Amino acid sequence: MFDPYTYGKPLFYYCVQQLAIKDRECVWDYLIFLMSALPSGVAVRLLQENKEQLSKLRMESLETLCEAMIEASEFPAAMSLYLAAFMKERAQNDLSREEQLMAISDRYIKIARGLLEKIESDHLLAIMFEIPSSIHDMSLFDIALRFELYSFLDFHRLPPLMLQMWYKYEYLDPKENFIQVEKSNFKLLRTLFYTPNRFYFTPVGQYITKAWLYLLYVLYVSWITYQQIYPYQGIRTQEYVLWILNLGFVSFELVELIFDGRDYFSELVNCWDSLICLIWVVLALMRFSISALSFSRTKHSESGSEYSLQQRNTSRTSIFMLLWGAQCVLLWTRLASFLQRNPSTGSLLTMIVKMASDIL
Repeated sequence: MFDPYTYGKPLFYYCVQQLAIKDRECVWDYLIFLMSALPSGVAVRLLQENKEQLSKLRMESLETLCEAMIEASEFPAAMSLYLAAFMKERAQNDLSREEQLMAISDRYIKIARGLLEKIESDHLLAIMFEIPSSIHDMSLFDIALRFELYSFLDFHRLPPLMLQMWYKYEYLDPKENFIQVEKSNFKLLRTLFYTPNRFYFTPVGQYITKAWLYLLYVLYVSWITYQQIYPYQGIRTQEYVLWILNLGFVSFELVELIFDGRDYFSELVNCWDSLICLIWVVLALMRFSISALSFSRTKHSESGSEYSLQQRNTSRTSIFMLLWGAQCVLLWTRLASFLQRNPSTGSLLTMIVKMASDIL
């Protein structure tokens, strides 16, 4: 009896090698049968490992192979969406067949949307989008966002689902219908006043709370900056409060880095935050070391004002003030990440980023 778990991988490599020598229809038929018998995760991994060889063969046979993988998969919508991303990636590397590959990618996206349209219940559809598939444990959302399949995200049944997830804590409660329009600010304030627990544990509540806390943090940093405190001066109480807040900021990003690993740097905002943390660490070392050195010298010197005048023109002070100014710019521009999620400003910022990337 044929065991795909034991003999599937070597047989797949053998078939690909034979197809590279001569493109035979019988070998394609066996390869299609083999991919249908293999588990979806194994089939996807083999397809990725041999994508260069398979992309050079007959496109019609490769398309038939992918369709067989969709039909045999336990998660056909996720498989079709992943294969759409596969064809899109191949189109970017094979310019001679770019249009053909992109057409196949669009067709697989339509297949995924067609499968999801058959689900009448919005709650069941939400579960289908969230449940991990056998393809690297990725859900439909993960595949669409990771491979930037924006045409799939235009699915007409997605907006109510996203609104439900955004405004509701228990968004899969079958007793409640899905939200069709966005809530006004008055309704959000009413929810905050009457049921604060349901507000703070929703994504929109966490987003608003985080945005306001960050804004207050940036305003406090700006107020300390307005004080014009030089690194050689003594540390005041309000500045100690600032460094405690900075310690919390750096600690939060460090914990997030530990949990996310390399995926932490996959987002531009996290790279921005890591740069802010790095500058804060450098500024803290300079601030406390220069302040301690200045205190010991002024204690044994005759004129503290003369020493302060000398220290103001040193390169250490100039570097400190330069880094502090750059930090203020980074902190204020970081607010754009919160505005990006706002319906009014998000589309505008996304358009600006795309225009800048096209220019560069």
